[in-house]
Amino acid sequence: MKITINGTEKEVEFKSVYTHKIDRWFNEILYKDSKGWEVNFANYQLANDYAVEQMTNLTKEEIDELSVDDFNKIIEKIKEIKIPSKK
Repeated sequence: MKITINGTEKEVEFKSVYTHKIDRWFNEILYKDSKGWEVNFANYQLANDYAVEQMTNLTKEEIDELSVDDFNKIIEKIKEIKIPSKK
């Protein structure tokens, strides 16, 4: 997947497996300081940032400079890797 960061095109590389460790830390960040299953929106954003950092070749700085559209496309690709469709 190609994206543009500050006018520079970059190819995003994805890991092929969404590991248990990534999932565990994603959920740890997501539900931090929550009551039950309630999710704080700020935690949701931080958890997604973590997933993108762990699943791609993008740095924290590059993630912060992504357009919302590109960020959402990357999240969708990660979801496809996490839960592959059965063929």
